[in-house]
Amino acid sequence: MACFASLLAQWPLSYYLPKEISYNSAIPKPSEIIGHDVGEWHITHDKLYYYMLELARISDRAVWEEYA
Repeated sequence: MACFASLLAQWPLSYYLPKEISYNSAIPKPSEIIGHDVGEWHITHDKLYYYMLELARISDRAVWEEYA
């Protein structure tokens, strides 16, 4: 199991964000907000929070709504 988890952490960013798809250039890449590529490190709560806030601020397809 540990070997499998180790392999997962080494997948390239293109696994998560395929290059053949066109992305909105106004939306920041995760690395621009969290400081590292997806899968390179575990993401901390605060970094995930700020990335989600930024997505909601920039995109008309995402909404940030606090309810509790």
